[in-house]
Amino acid sequence: MVDLPLGYQPSFIVVNTDDAPLDQYDNMPGMEAAWLADFIDYTLNGSTNMPLCLPGRAAGFSGLRVEHHRGFGNSDGSNVDLDNTFIEALHRAGYLTAAVGKWLNGFGEGGDAGFGTQERQPGVDFQRIYWGAPTYYDYDVVDENGDLTHYGSAEADYATDVQGQHCIDFLNSILSNRPFCLYWAPRAPHAGFTPANRHLSSNVSVTKGASWGLLPSKYGNAAWLDDAADDWGDADAVAQLITDHT
Repeated sequence: MVDLPLGYQPSFIVVNTDDAPLDQYDNMPGMEAAWLADFIDYTLNGSTNMPLCLPGRAAGFSGLRVEHHRGFGNSDGSNVDLDNTFIEALHRAGYLTAAVGKWLNGFGEGGDAGFGTQERQPGVDFQRIYWGAPTYYDYDVVDENGDLTHYGSAEADYATDVQGQHCIDFLNSILSNRPFCLYWAPRAPHAGFTPANRHLSSNVSVTKGASWGLLPSKYGNAAWLDDAADDWGDADAVAQLITDHT
């Protein structure tokens, strides 16, 4: 625990990986050493009473058990009260907020998978979330204005790289001294595992779940988040690494 002065507002970076087993990060030594060494706190613990995609994400958003947030299964996203999330609470407290990547299963009209609506989500200032099925290539992203951008099959369209740049863009947009909350939910390491073309020959074991896009690239060990926060002037950000299946 770190003692903070009364009224201090640290910034928050929350990374929610997808379907990662508890021992996933044992295979990613760069995460702890190179990524979060300079932040106030690094947490890799906690659990939900329903380790499934939507119930886990809803618990992370709300801090509630499944019987209270009512997102019992992956088609129950519309049951979850998105007006009462940690992102919305921080927004009300004056934070600049961002949501990047995968939002919530079984929610809205976002294609067959129902992963979003063409609306700004409650409390989100900077929005770059999947609309429709979250994939590594050939997907759509909706921003805070409801505008859709399609990404295809080019090397530059690899989802984790695109999302990483979205995070950088958000951090670069922040005015000095304003606290922020960045929520990034990449698809990795969810099956099926699709590496970027540049990683097709990489010697990365998939026996415990590949972390394509989280391990070998510019955005691989996420040291760029540490560097970006330092460049912005907030090395005291609180970083939390979570996954939706624990």
